[in-house]
Amino acid sequence: MVIKMRIGLKQVAKGFVSATATAIGYIVIPYSLIEYLQKAFPIAVFSSALIQIIYLLGGMTVVAAFFKGIFPKKTVNHSIVGLASGGLSAAYFYYVIGGAYTGTFGVFSITIGTISILFDFSLVASIILGLILLKAATYLIELRQALRARKAVPPRSMPSQPAVTQPEVPHS
Repeated sequence: MVIKMRIGLKQVAKGFVSATATAIGYIVIPYSLIEYLQKAFPIAVFSSALIQIIYLLGGMTVVAAFFKGIFPKKTVNHSIVGLASGGLSAAYFYYVIGGAYTGTFGVFSITIGTISILFDFSLVASIILGLILLKAATYLIELRQALRARKAVPPRSMPSQPAVTQPEVPHS
């Protein structure tokens, strides 16, 4: 089945606005914050894996945001891209908060000389991650509704040829 969609300048503009806002939130602000902290506190060391994750998952989320902005809401395409965007956002948050590469989600430690300070905000981070996943689940519901709406629309009628009728045979 081939679905043809016309994408106008308005939808492309919406996509660019959405992608720009996402790039600021997922790449520019985190990277600027890391740069500021490294300059303000020279002893602060951030993993190169963290910066790579910000660029990689942040970039993928920006691309998903662009396509999510292009497609009209309540359509199958918008729902699929929204679901992918929600999954990428959850993965991004999980990785950036430290769940993947440190093994402790939402727990940060600062060590200065012999003094070690541990910050544990795993409960807050878990709630935020749950909200991100809940938003992704709304796209799953939207996808289900869009698929049902697509099935409810009758297919376009093709120009039909006149039906060939058989002559009636008299019953004896």
